[in-house]
Amino acid sequence: MRKVDAVLNMPAPTDRQGVMRLLGMATYLARFTPAFSDVVAPIRELLRRDVEFRWDEAKHGDAISKLKHLLTSAPVPAYYDVRKEVTVQCDSSQAADWDAVSFKTADPLNSLQGH
Repeated sequence: MRKVDAVLNMPAPTDRQGVMRLLGMATYLARFTPAFSDVVAPIRELLRRDVEFRWDEAKHGDAISKLKHLLTSAPVPAYYDVRKEVTVQCDSSQAADWDAVSFKTADPLNSLQGH
C-alpha cells in the first residue's frame, strides 16, 4: 500500500524534468494501464519543444488525476506467486489482441496482468 499512497500523494510536476520523471514512472506501468496514451497525451504536450511549460490545472491536473486513478485502482501489478490460483483471460479482434494473467490475493488491489 505504500507504493499506492506514494502515487496518490505525488505532487504535480512544476517543470519539464518533473514531467519526464512522472512519465518515466508511469510508462513503466503503461502496458498494465488501459487507455494510457490517451490519458497522458495532455501531459506529454508539456514536453514539446515549441510549447512553453505552463501547467493548466483544468487540463493537466485532470490528466494527472486520471493517471493516478488508473495506476492505483484494481487490478494493479504484483509479483507472480506460484502458490496462488491463476486465471488466464484472452480477447482479440482485427484491431488488437489482449491477454491477462491474474491471481487471487487477500489484498483486492493486487493482481498480475500482462499483454
